[in-house]
Amino acid sequence: MLSGDQTDFAIAMGFAKRAGNAERMLQRTGSQVNQLVTAHRAALRRIEHLERELERERAARLAAEINAERRH
Repeated sequence: MLSGDQTDFAIAMGFAKRAGNAERMLQRTGSQVNQLVTAHRAALRRIEHLERELERERAARLAAEINAERRH
């Protein structure tokens, strides 16, 4: 049977192990969050690019319509 000090030490070691496991889980979660943030930023940049492209196409179409009306 363990003495009081040994029991306290065993309990403390159990807490330390759980704390270490929790820290590793947090590090993995942090890494996953960083990956998601990076992917999100890339998606936003792509959306912004597509929006600019759409605006250019709309402007070109409108200019073509205006020019066609002027010719008639």
